[in-house]
Amino acid sequence: MRSTVIGGVVGLGLGLLAGWLWFGGPDEESDVSRAERSDAELAPVTPEPSAPPELRTAAPAAGQPDAETPREPFPPHEFVIAVGQAYSFGSAQVQAGDGPEDTFDVLCQDIRHGAILRAPHGAHDIAMPLYVPSKSLIKSAPLSAAITSAPLDLPQRDASLYPRANSKQTNLALVKGRDGTVYKLRVLSVHGDPRVWKRTARIRYEAVPQVAGGGLVDLGPPPATAKISAAEADFLNAVGRAGRVKNDNFTNWIPAGDDFVSLRDLPPELEIQERSNIVLPDRLDTTIKTARRAAIAASAGIGRHGTIHVDAYTGIAVGGDMEGEIKLDSYGYVHITGDLVGTLDCDSYTTVRIDGDIRGTLKVRSYVTMYLRGRFVEPATGLDCKGSCWSTFFLEGHYDERELAALPATHQITLHIRTSDLEVGKHKVEPWREVIVGDPFWKRLR
Repeated sequence: MRSTVIGGVVGLGLGLLAGWLWFGGPDEESDVSRAERSDAELAPVTPEPSAPPELRTAAPAAGQPDAETPREPFPPHEFVIAVGQAYSFGSAQVQAGDGPEDTFDVLCQDIRHGAILRAPHGAHDIAMPLYVPSKSLIKSAPLSAAITSAPLDLPQRDASLYPRANSKQTNLALVKGRDGTVYKLRVLSVHGDPRVWKRTARIRYEAVPQVAGGGLVDLGPPPATAKISAAEADFLNAVGRAGRVKNDNFTNWIPAGDDFVSLRDLPPELEIQERSNIVLPDRLDTTIKTARRAAIAASAGIGRHGTIHVDAYTGIAVGGDMEGEIKLDSYGYVHITGDLVGTLDCDSYTTVRIDGDIRGTLKVRSYVTMYLRGRFVEPATGLDCKGSCWSTFFLEGHYDERELAALPATHQITLHIRTSDLEVGKHKVEPWREVIVGDPFWKRLR
């Protein structure tokens, strides 16, 4: 009996040993065992410092050697730099970045979406104006040409350069060299790599003078601004007092009139760069794009060539007819006091109020709450519903069952109507998800 027990214990021990060796032996630890050990025991071993990357002078192309391979000297006013390398303006090559700061002009600290440079002698970020012609952000060369000077003071010690400029970041920076000359830097490209030390950035530079008030983007004369008129304030207040339907959203994105500024003399294309509220006293026949949260009141309507493209949370009020196009690629509120004659393209979560008729097209591509006080003049073309569009519509007028069936809706849209030949209550009418007649909230709606 005793020998049997001993044999069983020995067999069990050998089995456990075999399993332990199979699953990795003593080098592997469970999460629990590691958690129980002290921080000191688990402190990572500091590796021996590796040699800095060799000097290089060109960004690697696809299929070419990596960042450490030496190249030909840089073209004039251009350099390629890797993380940990330094550069002095006018040099034909980069240098190791471990020297004193008085031995270089810039040091590359990081490259991820852009290049982060240490500028020990001074730097200045390029700030975009509040309103800019939108095409200037798409093409970097015109934006670079708009910087012709530097300010007298460059207090920063870091510069950030991003290949893709937008409203908050540009591919430009101003950097002072150790000889006192200020240079305008523009990043041309960034070469990414999972290994940080192999990432590179190609940068072009040119000297610019320092002047009082310099360093601003000169994209031509800005739109003229003025305090809003009494009539414009009345229009905004009327929009703010408009009645609300069930479960609508964003209706407070048209604030009180005191928060607005009147904008005239618009360029053909205008991009709003910072959060702002603007009134357009003239009929809009140009293009406006919102890159930041905004409120736009087109108090004289939107003409056939007028366009508003929403890329950030935006409230829009249109005084009179909307003949052009409003395209929403971000959350929005749209109130049209006249007719929708053009196209309202709701590609994001939107609340819509139309006081007149729909004579153009309402495109529903997302969650839309829509209140229509008028009618669909052309039912077959007035509504375009595609994709995911769980929505709720409120139609003020009287609609019979035949008219409801003629509208090109989907099974994702719930419809409220004030009166109908249908009885008060809920109904299943194709192609709607549900039709609700005579909801009591209609009595409270202005």
